[in-house]
Amino acid sequence: MKIIIPVFLFLIIGCKTQEIENPPSVLTLDVSEISLRNAKISGEVTNEGNSATLDRGFVFSDKIITPSISDTRIQSGYGKGGYSINLENLTVNTPYYYKAYATNSKGTSYGNVKSFTTADFKLATSTTEIPKNITYTTIDLFGSITDNGGGNVIENGFIIGINAIPVTSDIKLPVSKGLGEISLNFKNVNTLKLNTKYYIHTYAINEKGISYGNEQSFTTLQVTSVTSKTGKIWMDRNLGASQVATSPSDEKSFGDLYQWGREADGHQLRNSETTTITSARDSPGNSKFILTDIVAPVDWRVPQNDNLWQPTLIGSVSVNNVCPNGYRLPIISELLEEAKTWTSQNSEGAFNSVLKLPTAGYRSSYFKSNGKIFYGDGPLPEAGYWSSTVALNHSYILIFGNSVSMGLDWRGYGRTVRCIQGR
Repeated sequence: MKIIIPVFLFLIIGCKTQEIENPPSVLTLDVSEISLRNAKISGEVTNEGNSATLDRGFVFSDKIITPSISDTRIQSGYGKGGYSINLENLTVNTPYYYKAYATNSKGTSYGNVKSFTTADFKLATSTTEIPKNITYTTIDLFGSITDNGGGNVIENGFIIGINAIPVTSDIKLPVSKGLGEISLNFKNVNTLKLNTKYYIHTYAINEKGISYGNEQSFTTLQVTSVTSKTGKIWMDRNLGASQVATSPSDEKSFGDLYQWGREADGHQLRNSETTTITSARDSPGNSKFILTDIVAPVDWRVPQNDNLWQPTLIGSVSVNNVCPNGYRLPIISELLEEAKTWTSQNSEGAFNSVLKLPTAGYRSSYFKSNGKIFYGDGPLPEAGYWSSTVALNHSYILIFGNSVSMGLDWRGYGRTVRCIQGR
């Protein structure tokens, strides 16, 4: 018995030594909170092996299925228990492999390999609003980019086409990039056909691709014409008018009041806002009626540009053309020629002619008038129709009320436009 007891004690001591030499036991837990570039991975040291866990964490890789310490390693403290790490700046839509590790004085042990795939970008989301202010040559478009799909919207805008579903042959109109509201005054001279239904969608491009907003539609205006006694073909109504005049004072036939040479950007509307800031470009970039000081050259554009609204060769388009395709502003001699055919040389004769010209008034651009519309002081209301003919700081108009005459007007004033066929 004396011999057996020491051996038994030696065996017990030997077992205890073997238990101390074990490395830690560690588990790899499931991933959570996966996003485009981030993920939360977790692990747990369940047994330190009777020796303190000096280091713990994870190894991971997007290339190696069984990563090790030689791959990317992230430490997460020490000791027994659970731990987690938020991985950042990962690659989108990419598989990753990871496993937990723990190290004590004996060595390093690993949990099982697990994997996850980062989220992918989604297509951006946008909405299309109903188009507004449709004229023969322009239309105002509105929409909003509401969600970037997790990526970067590198381009947004509008798609216009004759198909309800966008196709590559449609008209693409870039506006900007990023999120938020978008708008565009589309100048569709020689682009859209008259009296045609078109579909419009917003679009947005991000890393995932191109997406389209909901569908809206509009129909371009129909041009109806009349042939005068001179043999010329004219539009049957003023630009912006909703109908042919039923009387000289028919407000629905008045139409818009354009500053000479300016495009249809919204300034021509009779209730448009005003500004005293003139433009150095052919396109002011806003829809405000520009007021000026009467002692200076009264023009919305400074310096003036005599080349606006001018007749052009067949197939080309005048600068800032506001007339429908195939039409232009008349020259002053064409307006005077028409007036000679009237039964009376006044506003009644203008209305009784085939052109049915109403006395639409004019809008003053003198800053003290604040953009007020005037209709004349005589017994008969007054009207002045722009021509494309220029003279010094002015442009010629056909003016009629009690009588008919050729006049000169400041280009900043708002006057009526009646278009004639031809280029």
